[in-house]
Amino acid sequence: MSPKIPLANRLGWDVFDAAVEIMINNEGKAKKGNAQSGARLGSEKLMLNSVEVYIAHKVHVVKIGESAFGPGFVICAILDWAEV
Repeated sequence: MSPKIPLANRLGWDVFDAAVEIMINNEGKAKKGNAQSGARLGSEKLMLNSVEVYIAHKVHVVKIGESAFGPGFVICAILDWAEV
């Protein structure tokens, strides 16, 4: 883990559990999301059924209408590698 990433923003197993949960809830698929665009949770770029929003909302307790950082590319790449 990088010491440059604040402890509150580090990725633990709970983010992977949430990513798998949102995919199960969406019949095995979910969009990554676009948190790096500066979009707000619930907007067109950060839809409520995307991986980044689900993790931000469920794991990091970010409220709808707020912005979040975007770890989705890392999480999705690892899940893809693991063939999830």
